[in-house]
Amino acid sequence: MDPNISSTCFGEANRRLSDLSQAIEQDETAKNQLLETLVFATKDWGHNSVPKELDTTGWISNFIYDRSPFEYSVQLDRNTGDAQLYFLIEARSEEDSLVRFQESARRLDSDTVAKYNSRVSLDHYKLIQDLFIPDQPNGVFAAWHSFASTKKGLEWKIYLNPSASGKDNILSTTGEAFGRLGLGNAWVVVKSIMTPGDSIISFSLDLSSNQEEARAEVYMLHQDTTASQIANKHTCICPDATWLETERFCMTMANGSHDLYSSTPVVSSFAFTSKRPNQAVGTIHFPIHCYAENDADAQERIERYLDEVSASPVCKERYKKVVNAVWRRPLDQGRGIHAWVSLKQDLGYKQLITFYISPELFGPLQGTYRGTG
Repeated sequence: MDPNISSTCFGEANRRLSDLSQAIEQDETAKNQLLETLVFATKDWGHNSVPKELDTTGWISNFIYDRSPFEYSVQLDRNTGDAQLYFLIEARSEEDSLVRFQESARRLDSDTVAKYNSRVSLDHYKLIQDLFIPDQPNGVFAAWHSFASTKKGLEWKIYLNPSASGKDNILSTTGEAFGRLGLGNAWVVVKSIMTPGDSIISFSLDLSSNQEEARAEVYMLHQDTTASQIANKHTCICPDATWLETERFCMTMANGSHDLYSSTPVVSSFAFTSKRPNQAVGTIHFPIHCYAENDADAQERIERYLDEVSASPVCKERYKKVVNAVWRRPLDQGRGIHAWVSLKQDLGYKQLITFYISPELFGPLQGTYRGTG
């Protein structure tokens, strides 16, 4: 464990989210909403002390490399600098079993509806729950939940495991989920761009009471793929994505490399709503912690990218403040503060860049970076 940490899981997350809220100049109401949700979401396990070291014999969270039970992320609009702050958690259980973690996820779902009432709906989720939370589950996670305080208010999202019913059933499970949600054509669109190196690794759903705008999103891993090949996929099914922006983002994060992303693949996500069942909003998720020598290197690439795309001064300044709010060590002495970086090309050619930040509860990422190839 990092020697600067001597707190409970909730205390550590609360401190960092408060620092990040200040960094993006979030108003007090939005900040308090998010921190109150953190209290609620971690009430069953947040009082636990951060372990002195990671216990690799027990349950290990799988959504972030350092195996922390939570992750922070900040989304910035490249043109305006408008910011949103998120946290992602895995509902915990005292017993290390997938079934018990399923039960914890179900309890968090029902408690969220009971507390937030009309702002949350499980109607769409109930249509597909049995596909992803089966009685005899497989895989490395049950469900993850993300929370954000936005201009529209609090937002909730659940991430589900397509391999819960077995790896051989991933495609059929995902296709069935889209069909039950009335988005069967969306699955046809997704399958149209899949090549042998692609695989589905996650499925997410907005728990929104606004059913027309609630997103169903599928996450696709690209093994042994180049930036240009990824750009081709996005521009094929995402009307607001441009080939140049997609390739430039990937290549800058990889320090200009044209090589295959083999050591740690890039991930794309494609979101659909009932309003746009045949047109995806795409996001590229780049695992920069595996392609940069250290966090100083990662920061240099991100700042270079923001310069190349003429990002607004507010966006650039807020990114710097975000990094300053979370680092506990010199950036050139380790990797991991920058876990993932994503680019979302949203409606009307809106460009949103998100920084996924590791809590580094157990120190920086160990070993040497792998780079491309």
